[in-house]
Amino acid sequence: MTMLENVTFGPIEPAQLASMSGLELMQAMIEKRLPAPTMARTLNFWLAEVGEGWRF
Repeated sequence: MTMLENVTFGPIEPAQLASMSGLELMQAMIEKRLPAPTMARTLNFWLAEVGEGWRF
């Protein structure tokens, strides 16, 4: 099974975005509770891990 199997892509409702922190949003995408951004499908990438205090 690949990372992008069974992934839903699409927009997230503004009310959902407003009710979550950025970290919670990213975790929900990783856990496939929220759809991944359509750009992830276009560029064939997937968020694999996030955590408190991480940055690039």
